[in-house]
Amino acid sequence: MHMSPRFAPKTIAAAIFLLCQHYSAQAQTAPPDDKGPAAARSAEANKESASTAAVPQPTGPVQVVNVISERDTNRVDRQVFDIKTGAATAGASIGDVLNNVPSVNVDPNGTVRLRGSERVTVLVDGKPTAQLQGENRAAAINALPAENYESVQVINNPGAEFGNEAGGGPILNLISRRYTKPGGNGSVAANVGPAGRYNAFANGSYSAGYASVNGTLNVRRDGNDTQTEQLRERIDPATGIVSRLRQNVDRNAISDFIQAGVGGRYNFNERDTVSASVSVNQRGNDARQDERFTDFGTGQLPLTDYSTRRNVDGQARNYELVTGFERRFPTDGETFKVDLRHRPTTTSTTTLPSTRRW
Repeated sequence: MHMSPRFAPKTIAAAIFLLCQHYSAQAQTAPPDDKGPAAARSAEANKESASTAAVPQPTGPVQVVNVISERDTNRVDRQVFDIKTGAATAGASIGDVLNNVPSVNVDPNGTVRLRGSERVTVLVDGKPTAQLQGENRAAAINALPAENYESVQVINNPGAEFGNEAGGGPILNLISRRYTKPGGNGSVAANVGPAGRYNAFANGSYSAGYASVNGTLNVRRDGNDTQTEQLRERIDPATGIVSRLRQNVDRNAISDFIQAGVGGRYNFNERDTVSASVSVNQRGNDARQDERFTDFGTGQLPLTDYSTRRNVDGQARNYELVTGFERRFPTDGETFKVDLRHRPTTTSTTTLPSTRRW
């Protein structure tokens, strides 16, 4: 198209003006942060995020189904089961948790069995505790809170690490948490029987933060009354004559047992723990035994008739003081332990015999 030279400048200026107006209108219509397809995708994502945030999320505790699970460990002599924290373990006892360990069973009375055997030693951090010994153990198993422990070790063949604590049987080793919520528990029970027999025990524990303390008291009196009569006959092989000897035994025995102990533990940090415990055991045995011997010989009337009485008073007392230090290393299952034990024992027995002839 041919354009007259005198109209060209005006035409060019008009075209430039119209072009500027067109781009100005586009700038006012588009969003300020619009940068093409990427910006569109970002805006869409923001919409989805806002939609998700608008959905109300569930509040309150989440139900935990797993109470205990096996942990991979490099120790070949034991299995380690972690105790999960959450709603499932809130208010649960250590007995409830042990029932979830394979091959372990705890009945409602607190009796612990491993593969059907009751010959199981229960330790805490690799050490015996008075609260889990003797007749106290069943009640303590059903009372100790599970949330105070982080794992359970099942040791079927204890090594030299445990010395003679297990008595040759398997071990359930409870590993305490380094930090526990403030709280305590305890139990008391008593039984009364005939002939002055009775049994009573009490135990309790308290934990707060990095420290814990436990104690136990057990008192028991048992009686054993027996009466026996024996008639012995001896036949002379040459003459066939029979001689007779009669023995009557009347025995009365009373056994008193007192056991008390207290222990504590403190965690300096995530690795180092110190512990101490003291316990005393006292046993008394008072027995009276009456024996009467009657020798009839070969006749009907006694040739010899006499009785003996023996009174025995026995006392045994032993103390045990234990202090220990433990360090856990980052490698699973590796620990360094030092235990110092002092165990004096005193024993005394007094026997007063007497004889009476008829």
